[in-house]
Amino acid sequence: MSGAEGSRVSGAEGSRVSGAEGSRVSGAGGSGLPLLGLTLPQFSERVEPALAACRDAHRFGFGGVFVFDHLWPLGQPSRPALECWTLLAAVAAEAGRAPGAGGLRVGTLVTRAGLRAPALVARMAATVGQVAGTRPVIGVGRGDLANQPENLAFGLPFGDPADRARAVEDTVAALRGPQAGSRSTPGPPSGFPRPPPPPHT
Repeated sequence: MSGAEGSRVSGAEGSRVSGAEGSRVSGAGGSGLPLLGLTLPQFSERVEPALAACRDAHRFGFGGVFVFDHLWPLGQPSRPALECWTLLAAVAAEAGRAPGAGGLRVGTLVTRAGLRAPALVARMAATVGQVAGTRPVIGVGRGDLANQPENLAFGLPFGDPADRARAVEDTVAALRGPQAGSRSTPGPPSGFPRPPPPPHT
């Protein structure tokens, strides 16, 4: 993509934003222009390229930065990949340090339901939001057959489509519940079994 004053975004792996300081590639509040996001390079053993891309995204006016939720690049199990939520916490810290960073959102593109317990995803999202200083944008998906080898290699179940769809529903419910910081949903966190009744004496 190219834009005003020579700003551009190049390839996914090691992507960098370059151009004149202060160039904006994304609309600000009330401008009528869309907010643009940048997918960060994460198929690497090093975190610095992703953090540098986050800084660049902020400097050039992107609306958000996003990471994939894959344990390896699709179909390439021998390539390295930084884990989604761990990287997102580091990116959130980077975004939260930037001057005037309140406008830069961080998020997942998308987090896969079923890789983690729904209530755990909600707590992670709440923590990332606290670190970033703004609520994260969380896309949630169920995955498809191309993801099955990832799950199995890491000892994670890979249910049928109906099971995975239920995992999406449970994750979305948890993200809207008390574990994500909402006070609107009473009761135990979604995605965890209810505690057993007390033993009879």
